[in-house]
Amino acid sequence: HIKDLDLFVYSGLAWLALYVAILILYKKGRLPKNLLLILTVILLTCEMASNTCTSIDQVGTTQRSNYYANEADIAKLVKKTEGTDDRFGRTEMNDNYILNCPAMYHYKGISQFSSSLNANATALMEHIGVEGAPDKNRFNYNQTDPVTNAMLNIRYLIGKNLPIDDSDFKQIAKSGNSRLYESIYPLSIGYMTADTIRTWNYEQENPFMVLDDYVRAVTQNKYTSVFTEIEPVDVSAANIELSSTGDGMWDSTLKNETKKSKTILTYQAQQTGKQYLFIEADDADAITVSQEKKDDKIEIRNDCGSIVNLGEMDSGTEFTVTIEYKEGKGGSVVSHVCTMDEAVWQDAYKMLSASMLDVTDYGDSCLKGTIDVQEDGVFVTSVPYEAGWKLKVDGHTREINELIGGAWISTSLSAGEHQIELSFRPPGLIAGLLITLASIVQYEAASSAPALQAVLLDILDTPVSPELLPADENGQIAQKTEDLVGPYELHDFFLYYAIRCAFPPKKVFRLAEYVFNGEYDHDTILKWLKNFYRRFFSQQFKRSCVPDGPKVGSATLSPRGDWRMPSDAVATLWQQELEDL
Repeated sequence: HIKDLDLFVYSGLAWLALYVAILILYKKGRLPKNLLLILTVILLTCEMASNTCTSIDQVGTTQRSNYYANEADIAKLVKKTEGTDDRFGRTEMNDNYILNCPAMYHYKGISQFSSSLNANATALMEHIGVEGAPDKNRFNYNQTDPVTNAMLNIRYLIGKNLPIDDSDFKQIAKSGNSRLYESIYPLSIGYMTADTIRTWNYEQENPFMVLDDYVRAVTQNKYTSVFTEIEPVDVSAANIELSSTGDGMWDSTLKNETKKSKTILTYQAQQTGKQYLFIEADDADAITVSQEKKDDKIEIRNDCGSIVNLGEMDSGTEFTVTIEYKEGKGGSVVSHVCTMDEAVWQDAYKMLSASMLDVTDYGDSCLKGTIDVQEDGVFVTSVPYEAGWKLKVDGHTREINELIGGAWISTSLSAGEHQIELSFRPPGLIAGLLITLASIVQYEAASSAPALQAVLLDILDTPVSPELLPADENGQIAQKTEDLVGPYELHDFFLYYAIRCAFPPKKVFRLAEYVFNGEYDHDTILKWLKNFYRRFFSQQFKRSCVPDGPKVGSATLSPRGDWRMPSDAVATLWQQELEDL
């Protein structure tokens, strides 16, 4: 990471130096304007090409054809999830080959990739073993364990191209090479649990320990563990020196920066059943899991840690986790392998599913349902809180002041049947709509009144003249102020930089030349700047007796405010400086 950061910083400084160099040459008159523009375009093109190549090297690309592969089949399966029954449930894909599959295929999923993503929700996803990190603006679903699936209300799973080998899901539909599966542990988007859920320690580094503590909290301390961790039977490496820091973590030291590197962790299943792996490896190029006597390998996305379902294995089966690095790369590794106690989870699920929200209506910004609460406790949803969510229980608004896991909306409920309503309205939406509507009405009123429009345009076109001289016989203004002080934009520019910034005449002149390049020539700017200093000094006696008035802006010329200047001050020194230009 440090090397990549150094390359990013130094290359940015190099491009900046090139831009500064051509600007200096231009300012010194050694570079014509046309050549400046050509060189700037060339530099911009080269910089964009460099950034593009770096991005492709670091992130990779996806073929356009892959985006739309199986689109029609998946659309049919998504439609089936909406018509199986009236129960609400989220859908996901076992292989999220892009980061926004729910948005692309229009299903109710959890995977998101957005710069405005909820940071608390992302952090919680990372803690429970879903691929993601707050600094990456995303979380992405992988075929994971039944505890996480239940927590996230994953009811349906779509297998793209290949069947899903997972006893926690049963196939209910097929279209082409894609299949639709339904979970045998469907937990609603809202459910009741004991008050002990408030003691859930969700900030532990090991996601299996986070899930263990979740089961403990929802079963009122009946079960303290649902996962059993397996230690590796062998750890080896090529071109890397590994040192264990405990709890499934290894630090690494690269031996030769010109060679590729590899770390191999070997595990052995302690009991027959599904094996689950959490793996996170810094700077890895590829992570694969291979099983003895099987040719198939499981490829794991390598930039964020996540829990991955490795499938059923017999007791004693060995499998290896291989982490490969490019030349000069290597990094720390975090790896946890666990088996799950199915009996414990089935009992915990039975307790969780005893009182679930029956969703009666839902939309993009609302969710309604009923729940039959058997005993007092905490109503937990898997809806991440954002400012704008509103919760109603039995028609009465409840303050959302308790978030389970630091992210999920929850509230206390007493025994009995309750009506639940969640609705979302972005903060400032109504005010913004009212302002927009008022602006449209005002615009339409002005544009639809020709007489008023003509008057306003005539006022804008009338030259400013504060002098009290009558118009001539033709009705024309006898004296225009700009004829005396010069263009207002120049006059205001001089006034600001000479008074507010206290710049000397030469600097004010150079700035004006730069800002008004192509609009006013050298002689015109110099003429009106000399006039400005002459009039400013000669008219000070008027300001010395100016009546009371408000201060508007960051400077004032009132003798009772910020300005102190004698009425007989002369502009000789300022005028002499301008004569040298």
